[in-house]
Amino acid sequence: MLHHRQWILSRRPHGAVTLDDFEFRERDIPEPELAPGQVLVRNLMFTCSPTLRTWMNAPGRSHRSVDLGTPMRGPGGSQVVKSNHPRYPVGTRVTLLARWEDYSVIEPDTSPTPVIAQPAGVTLLEAMGIFGLNSCTAYFGLLRVGEPAPGETVVVSAAAGSVGSMVVQIAKIVGCRVIGIAGGREKCDLVVHEFGADAAIDYKHDDVGARLNELCPNGVDVYFDNVGGDLLDAVMDHIAVKGRVAVCGQVATYDSDTPAPGLRNMMQVVYRSVRIRGFVVSEFFHEVDAARADLQRWRSEGRLEHREELRDGFERLPHAFIDLFTGANTGGLLIVQSGEPDEG
Repeated sequence: MLHHRQWILSRRPHGAVTLDDFEFRERDIPEPELAPGQVLVRNLMFTCSPTLRTWMNAPGRSHRSVDLGTPMRGPGGSQVVKSNHPRYPVGTRVTLLARWEDYSVIEPDTSPTPVIAQPAGVTLLEAMGIFGLNSCTAYFGLLRVGEPAPGETVVVSAAAGSVGSMVVQIAKIVGCRVIGIAGGREKCDLVVHEFGADAAIDYKHDDVGARLNELCPNGVDVYFDNVGGDLLDAVMDHIAVKGRVAVCGQVATYDSDTPAPGLRNMMQVVYRSVRIRGFVVSEFFHEVDAARADLQRWRSEGRLEHREELRDGFERLPHAFIDLFTGANTGGLLIVQSGEPDEG
């Protein structure tokens, strides 16, 4: 028998996420029999990411809506504990879109999202941290969507977060001048002194428009948008001719019951020949090996680091997720199963 715990999406949030949106279930289950091509994994690590809030919405308001009455899900790290698949023997560590539960039966060959076996020497913490989905999101969103050139000015919102902090560092690596936007002096100091931005704007206390005018006299060439809302409008008032906007997220509106508002002044897009493109990281999965090779090289050269905040205990998973929306974390937020080593 397997002792099995789950966090179920029990209702769709209206506004801010609360613990009442989840139901905890706990029971013993028989060890499942596996059909050919199936594996049983134990889920060891879970990534808390703001985009998961949109997955809690009803179909039509999310590209990956979670069904009510089923386990919540998100990026995870797991280990194969039983296998009927020749390429995934027992002990294989994988990253995947994991259900919020202790054990899951998966079919890697037919999964709608990749199940990636991790090579020897790469820990689950590395696979979900510096080589994980958030790092790849930063890499592809900046380099493939934003297409920065050396010497250009890149502005990044949520610059102290898991994605934003990687964007800041990668933009510096490719020779750009980088301005980060974050909430509070402590996070702004982190963006400059640890992640290497040339300057930071505290959106909670600074006049963002005035600071952009001061710091970007020739305009913003690339804006990596994690937030949307008023910050997007403020940056668009300072966008350069032929500027590019990579739309990664809209955190400012995730807790709203209404869709994200559009730009206040769309004529800026017309007059300045601005390109705005949204993206999801899955469209670049065919390039993930090349991205990880660059990330590995930059880390080995001491030019790249990823900050993770680890919290212990599956039973605290929704609590940690809710903390994302209060600014209570810095960097990537990972939940580790109680008693499991950080390396997975």
